[in-house]
Amino acid sequence: QTGTPVPPFTAVFHYPTVSEYLARVPGPWLLKPRSEASAMGIKMIHHPDELWQALATLGDRQSYFLLEKFLPGDVFHVDSVVWEGEVRFAAVHRYGLPPMMVYHGGGVFASSTVLRGSPLEEALLAINRQAIAAMGMTQGVTHAEFIRSETDGALYFLEIAARVGGAGTDRLVEHATGLNPWREWARIVVADVRGEDYAPPQTRQ
Repeated sequence: QTGTPVPPFTAVFHYPTVSEYLARVPGPWLLKPRSEASAMGIKMIHHPDELWQALATLGDRQSYFLLEKFLPGDVFHVDSVVWEGEVRFAAVHRYGLPPMMVYHGGGVFASSTVLRGSPLEEALLAINRQAIAAMGMTQGVTHAEFIRSETDGALYFLEIAARVGGAGTDRLVEHATGLNPWREWARIVVADVRGEDYAPPQTRQ
């Protein structure tokens, strides 16, 4: 509805809609919890029979999940500081391996800074601003993830959380830019309570 590109998805509690989705969108798919972290609870689905079995196992908890087309590609995270609906700071990084692959298949969890000023960074900053605006975020910190599809090279929104990124992301951002996301989140809360303005510190490039 906001124009932010997302992988095709559907809720899973209305089976006729799910059947239509499976016929229209080729697999594989991801059965994803609506609210989790670190790829927990995500299940790769390769065949419709797998999905129906998984939904039967979930029982009444089906409404807490959705089904999304799996898009292979590079996964990026953008960590932001937001004040009065404006992104005042954002740092763009690329996961070495997609978190879901590491969580379910093993490997080294790593992330590296995307070249600053590059077209890729600018594109990720733009879609990040679009996602934050769509969520109605007014102030705080966010950790958003996007994927660059191997199929068409386009960027797609995956998920966003109104919190500091986990798994050492806070330290990565601080070492890369000099800004500590936890400290800035606290400063935003204090500024809001006191009715003061907020400005992020100068960061290193």
